[in-house]
Amino acid sequence: MEAQLFMTEWAKYAVTITSQLGLKGKAMGTIGGELDSNTVEMLKEDQVIQLYELMLAAKGLEGDTITAKDIHNSK
Repeated sequence: MEAQLFMTEWAKYAVTITSQLGLKGKAMGTIGGELDSNTVEMLKEDQVIQLYELMLAAKGLEGDTITAKDIHNSK
């Protein structure tokens, strides 16, 4: 079940990115999209950390880190 959900969401992501990049692979505005709070709440702790690390890498801030302890302290 989890694998099926992952594949469905991955396919949606691929369609979104493809439409945002256009035919020549040049961005036509914003790339990606916002995650709603319900989606984030359903993520496991390690998934939240991975998502955060991906965001940092995409923004060129790989030196910044977050740990499980940071997440627990923010609740």
